[in-house]
Amino acid sequence: MMASAHMAHSQPADRRLVITGFVLATGFSGLVTLVVAFYNTQYQAVRTERAAAADKFVQTAQAMDPIVRRFVADQKMGRVSPKTRADIRDNLLQQMSTLEAARTVASKSSERPIMAYEATLTRADSGIKAAGSPVQSGAFVQEVVHLAEQRPLLFRSLRAPPSVLMD
Repeated sequence: MMASAHMAHSQPADRRLVITGFVLATGFSGLVTLVVAFYNTQYQAVRTERAAAADKFVQTAQAMDPIVRRFVADQKMGRVSPKTRADIRDNLLQQMSTLEAARTVASKSSERPIMAYEATLTRADSGIKAAGSPVQSGAFVQEVVHLAEQRPLLFRSLRAPPSVLMD
């Protein structure tokens, strides 16, 4: 008789424990789902912002290629067109601006390639300022070669997805 009284008394406590455990597990699961959804939304927003900034920079950098070809064609003819020089300077300034915008959302690992590219842009700008004649354009042409060499690494680093910890 004593055993049956003990069992009757422990069943409601066991039921309460099961119900409490179920409620706590459900609540914790819901909280984890909310946190994961929040971080996933942030991750996707950062990824979208990075991609947009990187794409804008890539387009601006690649827009320089036809201008440089025009510059080289002018050089072969023994002249340096003031319009071509102005177009190059405008593009260099646009690259600096779009690269700075991309830097604000880029990963920390992109900093070194960004700094190297910015330094080369600055030297290219100085070179085009000094390029009044084909003979004086050697420094500019050399920096354009450096820009072309640096672009693939920079493009890759700017397009790299953010880390899980959102660097």
